[in-house]
Amino acid sequence: MPCWFFSMLVAPGAGAATPPTTSAPGSVRVSLPDGTSVDLPGDPHTLSAQQLAAAGVAPGKDGVQLAHVGFTATPPSRQVSSGLSPDNALGKCNGSVCEDVYGSGTWVQWWDSYGTLAIVGCTYAAFWEPLNTIWALSPTYCSSIPYYPLAHVVSGLPHQFARWSVACATLLHLAGKPCALIY
Repeated sequence: MPCWFFSMLVAPGAGAATPPTTSAPGSVRVSLPDGTSVDLPGDPHTLSAQQLAAAGVAPGKDGVQLAHVGFTATPPSRQVSSGLSPDNALGKCNGSVCEDVYGSGTWVQWWDSYGTLAIVGCTYAAFWEPLNTIWALSPTYCSSIPYYPLAHVVSGLPHQFARWSVACATLLHLAGKPCALIY
């Protein structure tokens, strides 16, 4: 029976994991869902949404799905797998970022991420599948008061991913890239 399994993969520079392909000095090549590649002017985990858009990476383009980002004034509750839905990967955290992936087998029904530290300023969410492919991207959210970012994919789900896919999430300005292995 197919199931979900949490794999402790982390963002490049934060530990192990496979870094994106480097194309030219100072640039990093990432893949997009339609199979094309884009050279970004630096580490994709630290670029702003505007820098990604300037490089041609935006929701609705080249197969990139839309995500939404919002906020909460209090720390979000970490979800825990209940045993009733063993296929869900809930409350998987790395650094200050957590993700929940809901589904069964290779079908993903809902995918979200949230920060465990309050931030001031702007952030956006990126959802990665496979590890170095931006699958979904949110617009930028900004606030001058401390907030905990919350994000979820709003287009392209439900979706059947390939067996052994790696689904990860990042939030700009928060360290961490939690991942779930889909099989």
